Amino acid sequence: MVKKNDKLTVVFCDASWCPETKRAGWAAWMIKNGERKRFSNQHKESCLSSNEAETTAIAISVHLAIKAWPGSGAILIQSDCMHAIKVMENKLKGTKKERAARQVAHSLALEGKKTLIFRHVQGHMADNAPRNFVNAWCDRHARAEMQKARMKGL
Repeated sequence: MVKKNDKLTVVFCDASWCPETKRAGWAAWMIKNGERKRFSNQHKESCLSSNEAETTAIAISVHLAIKAWPGSGAILIQSDCMHAIKVMENKLKGTKKERAARQVAHSLALEGKKTLIFRHVQGHMADNAPRNFVNAWCDRHARAEMQKARMKGL
């Protein structure tokens, strides 16, 4: 449970996966106390599914949020992938890679004295709500990174 005096870090993350090449990209947008940070990159290893790409993107985002804002508090991770959220919440077993991502995220949170909170956000919405704008930013940048990885054959 989040205490009232905890400073909340809000994270949106997304992944894009190519079924032909198994390459993926990810993007994360985060904010704490009005300070925004944005990241995107290619997954270093191939992923068996979009679910693996999304679950790994969450673990990477947790790492980046803790690195950006050390100290105790809570991280609200928002993803449009319900499967990845259920894996992170230990409600689904997941693949070996997904379980490793869950372990990394929770170990980093424990070490960094962070509480992890997961929330599902509807992806690909057309309205102008700020949440949808940020989710669309993550979607575009994750796709661009996946396309780079696919072209490089990483």
